[in-house]
Amino acid sequence: MFAVFQTIAGRTVDECKTGAEIKYVLNGRIQALARAYAMLADAAWEGASLDAILDRQFAGFGNRVIISGCGIVVKPSAAQQFALIVHELATNALKYGALSTTTGRVSIEGKIGRVNGRGTFSFAWRETGGPPVTVPTRKGFGSIILLDSAKRFSRSVELEYAPQGLRYELELLLSEIEASTSLAKQEGSAALSEVRAGSV
Repeated sequence: MFAVFQTIAGRTVDECKTGAEIKYVLNGRIQALARAYAMLADAAWEGASLDAILDRQFAGFGNRVIISGCGIVVKPSAAQQFALIVHELATNALKYGALSTTTGRVSIEGKIGRVNGRGTFSFAWRETGGPPVTVPTRKGFGSIILLDSAKRFSRSVELEYAPQGLRYELELLLSEIEASTSLAKQEGSAALSEVRAGSV
């Protein structure tokens, strides 16, 4: 955990221009990790519900963020990765993308499948209705999280700056990310129910 924090802090300081910007960006990233760690602690570090990670990130957005197919419980390492990935995607959408306007929408879809006899999980992020998309001129820490770090725990990663909205896809092996114990599944379901009850 401290190694992850050290990396986040160092990269944030490098990419931000002012003290105020460093504080704002670093606070958001640490909060994303803290939410994931809180859910893992509640489940005795056996797993966290991906649905709950997403629900906590997007509480208050109502039908502007549609989530489907993400009802799996992931291992602690995958929960940490997903928390950072989703936070970076959400931050970008709020600053530049679909969530920066009142008409924009985000669709998040998970799907379980099979490739060469092995179970897979695909995670797709789609933005629509936002301002025209432009390709970044520099590679920041967000790109490192979305591409470089994601490649280390997934089979494939795609990030497309489509004119109609950002598109991001991951394909992962279930055996690499899914928590296997029944306790983890029970805790993940309980955490999800608690989050949804609190957001009503």
